[in-house]
Amino acid sequence: MSKQKESKHISIWIPNSLLKECDINQIRYDVKTRSEFVVQALEFYNSYLFNRHISEYVNVEILNRMEAMLDSLENRIGRQMFKLIVESAKTCRILFDGLEHGIEDYDELHTECVKEAKRINGAITFPSSNRDLK
Repeated sequence: MSKQKESKHISIWIPNSLLKECDINQIRYDVKTRSEFVVQALEFYNSYLFNRHISEYVNVEILNRMEAMLDSLENRIGRQMFKLIVESAKTCRILFDGLEHGIEDYDELHTECVKEAKRINGAITFPSSNRDLK
């Protein structure tokens, strides 16, 4: 009842087609009454007018959604990279143990691999018959 005391009753003319759309959306978005639906619609429209440009208002919503999607993607990529690192470490360990090299050989190999990764900038290419192998 306190909401009724804070609210004012008014009469407005609404086209029948718009009223039908409001009733459909009221059910779709689980809004209890027409009044509550109209209040929510007016709050949304007032926010839009306050921002003066729909692009500013919509961009905030899009930005928030994209940030959530990027966070999800970041977590997924992180999990996949962890699995890849574990598999690579297992493969390297098997090779290293099987070839019976010393730790100094491993350090030298590591240094060479870092230099190679920097040289190719992380892009692995395969030699073709048209290119010289270096």
